[in-house]
Amino acid sequence: MNYTRIWILFLLSLIFACTEPVEPADQYIEPSTALDDVLKKNEFDLFLSLIKDAQLNDDIEKLEEVTILAPSNTAIENTMVTLSMLSQEDQLKLLKRHIIPKKLALDELLMLSEVETLSTESLPLSVDDQGNLLIKEILINEGNIEIDNGFIHRLPEVIQN
Repeated sequence: MNYTRIWILFLLSLIFACTEPVEPADQYIEPSTALDDVLKKNEFDLFLSLIKDAQLNDDIEKLEEVTILAPSNTAIENTMVTLSMLSQEDQLKLLKRHIIPKKLALDELLMLSEVETLSTESLPLSVDDQGNLLIKEILINEGNIEIDNGFIHRLPEVIQN
């Protein structure tokens, strides 16, 4: 008789345990990409807009590792006239100059004398008297902003020729 009650209690506990709602397995959550991470940082809205207008976002998202030298919105605003005067090909080249197809933190960049970008150009790297990294004589404002597959380093200027 005791075993019957235990079995009934066991079965009831199983029934009540299974009545909690279960989330459907068919819901797919899109993984975060480097560009999504840039978008989350609203100081890069204009840079991201230019990347998307140039249809460069697919190329960037295909990279396994990436370092983005992202000019701030102020930097983009200050060069908007210059950017608008460039041909589409030159605009694309300028944007690719801000993408490094490797995951490089600031301390790794400090060890290099140059770095190759998605535009296949090599950008000169140097260090100022205070130990700050300069990319083509532009000081990195903020570095090592982590994203899923790399880093973002914020620039106060657009890297031009």
